[in-house]
Amino acid sequence: MPILHNQLNRLWVKTSYNKFKKSHFNKSIFSKKDDNVFLKTGAHLLKQAQQLSNEQFITREQEGIEKSLINLRLYTALLSLGAEYLMRGVFLHNGYAINKMSVKTLSLPIKIHANSKNLQKKEMCKTEDIIRYLPKIVDFKKFDQDQKELEAKQKSQLTGQRVKGIERLTIPYPSSHDFLAYIHFLRNYALHRPLIFPEFNGITTQLFFFLDYVAIEGTGQTIDELSNTIKEI
Repeated sequence: MPILHNQLNRLWVKTSYNKFKKSHFNKSIFSKKDDNVFLKTGAHLLKQAQQLSNEQFITREQEGIEKSLINLRLYTALLSLGAEYLMRGVFLHNGYAINKMSVKTLSLPIKIHANSKNLQKKEMCKTEDIIRYLPKIVDFKKFDQDQKELEAKQKSQLTGQRVKGIERLTIPYPSSHDFLAYIHFLRNYALHRPLIFPEFNGITTQLFFFLDYVAIEGTGQTIDELSNTIKEI
């Protein structure tokens, strides 16, 4: 207890961003055994985001409008952070590092056990790197093929139908690359601004299906299975 007391005092005297960042409390090389907490945290946040995505407030009253905007912003925060935790957990689950490398000649993703000496204890891989290299860990071929087939089926069902002013009746069926780009946008741009980015309801549903695919292909478990031991806060 005295040791911790003294450590905290040193941390909180003449504080700065770098002092917090460089504290030994942030000194860690995450290993495969740490995957569980990342995966469960991500799954829990995504389940909360999914629940918010189903809540709609159609009203002209100011209170209803404000509640709707708050829910949409919470949805963006929970979705983007949940997706990041999930993807970092997938990296760890498969033995890949989420710490930043100290050796620039190594290319991501890298195995933890063979490169522990080349990892920085106080620096993490950027979200954009996790997103960029996830396809090297998770095989998205089946997902992308299924999306193409579903879009072709929907177009076939609507062949010959027209609605004035609308160029395309079907909604898109984005590829894995498209969804990863969108998650990157939400996490690094929309999350930090009071924006509400428009989505088709069908694409919102597809987005959660995509993240479930990441969980299954990356860990062998669904988001529901990963989150079922987390109790509501």
